Amino acid sequence: MRKLYLLFALPAAILLFIAPAQADMRDLKSGIGIRAGYGVNPDQFVIGGQAIMGALKGRVDFSPSLDYGTGDNLSLIAANLDGSLNLVSPPGAKFLFYVGGGPTLVFYDPDNGDSDTEIGLTLLGGVKIAAGEKNFYNLVARFGIGDVPDFKILFGYMFGLGKKSGK
Repeated sequence: MRKLYLLFALPAAILLFIAPAQADMRDLKSGIGIRAGYGVNPDQFVIGGQAIMGALKGRVDFSPSLDYGTGDNLSLIAANLDGSLNLVSPPGAKFLFYVGGGPTLVFYDPDNGDSDTEIGLTLLGGVKIAAGEKNFYNLVARFGIGDVPDFKILFGYMFGLGKKSGK
């Protein structure tokens, strides 16, 4: 499992230092993108899409997402309605840390057996890393509470949809 964390942490650390510094992360308003990663309990490869919509002067984001996981003798679709609080980004920084969470609706479809639908809560923490003027990378760790996957780590690329008004 430790090797898996390094698999995602190492590229993020490298990108943190080599990403172009043109964008001030506090100025990025919203984005839509793709992501992939790994989930635990069930152990799965996960792909998905995410939207990030800025609100409240850049401090809070609404970030719904849809993930598809396969492995561990089942497939699942998770619909996440997350909110997040943007924490730290010094002026001119090319990264921004955030935390958040929200309800998660999961559709389980086992290889043998009946499908099931569950609802739970997901807590998350992550970092956004600038990738030019509007685009950014997104590395997030998701922790499930209830009948949702226990843990996911996802790395994504977000296509920025513009800067905040007045910038």
